[in-house]
Amino acid sequence: MLDTLTLLVVLIVSNLLMAGAMWITFAGRFRAGLGPWTGSLIVQGFSWLLVVSRNDVPDFASIAVATAFLVYCWSLQVSALLEFHNKPTPRWLLYGPAAIAFLIVVIYVREPRARLAICGLGFGLAQFVTGAGLLYYRVSAEKRTRLLLAGSFFVMAGGLFWLAFTAWFEPEAILPTFGPRPAPGGSLLAFYAVTIASSFAFLLMHKERADRETHELATTDSLTGVYNRRTFKELAEPLLSRARRTRGPVSLLLLDLDHFKRVNDTHGHLAGDDVLEGFARLARTCLRKEDLLARYGGEEFVVLLPGTAETAALALAERIREEIANTPLRAGENELHITVSIGLAGESGEQLPSLEGLLGRADQALYGAKAQGRNCVVTSAPQPPPTTAATAAAASA
Repeated sequence: MLDTLTLLVVLIVSNLLMAGAMWITFAGRFRAGLGPWTGSLIVQGFSWLLVVSRNDVPDFASIAVATAFLVYCWSLQVSALLEFHNKPTPRWLLYGPAAIAFLIVVIYVREPRARLAICGLGFGLAQFVTGAGLLYYRVSAEKRTRLLLAGSFFVMAGGLFWLAFTAWFEPEAILPTFGPRPAPGGSLLAFYAVTIASSFAFLLMHKERADRETHELATTDSLTGVYNRRTFKELAEPLLSRARRTRGPVSLLLLDLDHFKRVNDTHGHLAGDDVLEGFARLARTCLRKEDLLARYGGEEFVVLLPGTAETAALALAERIREEIANTPLRAGENELHITVSIGLAGESGEQLPSLEGLLGRADQALYGAKAQGRNCVVTSAPQPPPTTAATAAAASA
């Protein structure tokens, strides 16, 4: 037998303790739904406190207000999930369900058995729909966290359905404040499970998001969203190693925006940032999924094209150049036409490519493109074949 009073006290303490821990940890930094979720724990704790005090307070408070508070707790949790995904919460969703529950308990349903059955069924459906929505819309979280969060709502729905069933078909088991009744005890245990599991799952969602943001900050350029120079070198080496093993072709493009300093001087650095962001976005649309694009420094970008021969890389470079030249880029309140100079270095597979060698040759070709008047693609001279001794040394390595 599960003692009802003990479970109610455990529910009150666990809700308020968890809310206090979140308040101490995140106070002043409530974002992405942490505020509404903490508020839901506080509201739920006080609603159970009203239930415990039903012998000392009027039924209006211990039943009607407590029921409205529990429904409002669910609304706050849904609001927290919406806020986590940067979506607004409709006012009707935040306050409407609680108001409806209050009116049902106070005005329309006076008989205790029907009251428990209707509230259990309605609230259980709300919990079930929330869990199903988390799975259907694929909430932004790892699969296991998403299943834990959705599962906690399903457990809560099951407990409430059982309470509604018991209240309707076994009216002698209507929820008391005291006594070891099994049916309400199971429902209260479901409340406790969903409180702990869902709160931990929601915190895990925040941790996963923070880990992703940290990883992105470490590996990508914060302005353009493409890889940074360090990450480019780390990712390029395995691709080049595979090209060495398979003797496959590989090419590298070094791109430099023409007269970019003039954009900053004329329109300001914020406009220059817009141009860099637009350029990266436009260049990405011309590339394949396996191509590696990175911001190499300032207004310089680099593209590694695994499995791409020099002739195909030249056609791609021309496509990028034409796309940039023919597409105006937003720069603050203006739209600017810019051009790009591209240096290309490629290996057919006969040589063993190195990143430093490709970058050096592409850099020389880029200087050649600038010397020819910019807004053009220049291909580097092919690398001379290695001597016999060098070939033997490379093969032994």
